[in-house]
Amino acid sequence: MCAMISAVSKDFHVMWGTGSPAVAIEHCHNPHTRPDALVLDMALGGKNHGR
Repeated sequence: MCAMISAVSKDFHVMWGTGSPAVAIEHCHNPHTRPDALVLDMALGGKNHGR
């Protein structure tokens, strides 16, 4: 997924990737790693949140 997004345009820069919902949340709360846009798998690594 990271390679595909990076290949779409030179204007896109993939800052980080993770398979862990907890790590993604940590990155989003950190001002140094907070993305302008976030692309995620809604399955969140197989976690079941309220279903």
